[in-house]
Amino acid sequence: MAAEYFYVFDRHGVVIDSNEPGAVGDQMMEVRISSVRLWPSATVFYRMPPLNDKEKLKWSTPTDRIRDTPFYAFVVDGKMLCPVLDESLVSSWPGEHVSPQPTGQYINGHCGEAYRIESTLPNDPDDNFRYYAYPGFRAGGVSLRWSFQRHDEPVRPLLNRLGVCLAFCPPK
Repeated sequence: MAAEYFYVFDRHGVVIDSNEPGAVGDQMMEVRISSVRLWPSATVFYRMPPLNDKEKLKWSTPTDRIRDTPFYAFVVDGKMLCPVLDESLVSSWPGEHVSPQPTGQYINGHCGEAYRIESTLPNDPDDNFRYYAYPGFRAGGVSLRWSFQRHDEPVRPLLNRLGVCLAFCPPK
């Protein structure tokens, strides 16, 4: 829950740098079954292991990653990029029709409503601290925040919540 990971993708969606062990080489893919998107109401990309990497496939298959949507998937809504929100952390839906299994997950459409959190870092004159959050997402102390940079934006240092540079750090 307190983990902070970063992923740097090339223009083909391949992870070329990350602080998550084993993530480099994964590729972002939109999952389709018989040419139909797995999530027809949203643009969702999964971080998948390369099909030619036998070692990675031993530990995490594409099917495993589809089942673990909140950990491996991202939603794209216009120019916004968001991690998939696992609503089980913030919602309790009454009724027997709701499955607690991963197959009961859904994309709720809040990515377009994500808002930018204002920086509270004292030494951030270049406005590098750019974290976003889902509206109303705060339950039991859980705080899901994320940051992203688009390829068409100027590169800026990627800071963690404490202001420590994780990637694209200026030379010392």
